[in-house]
Amino acid sequence: TKGQMTDRFWEDVPGVTLTSMPGKKKFSAAALKLATNPNLRKAYGTINQNYFQKCFTWEKIAKTFLQAIH
Repeated sequence: TKGQMTDRFWEDVPGVTLTSMPGKKKFSAAALKLATNPNLRKAYGTINQNYFQKCFTWEKIAKTFLQAIH
């Protein structure tokens, strides 16, 4: 869901669907779309795996941290 506490970078990740708070109907529709569309699930899985490898590996986190403190 997208609310006050949602990190803004999630809006730019193509493998993520955010729905506004409150929004039970929008959330339900997004969840149903994902649950019933295997091609979308596969695409999101690939996109998110690539995003994770690009941004969230320990190597990337360490490099970003070391750059920030030097």
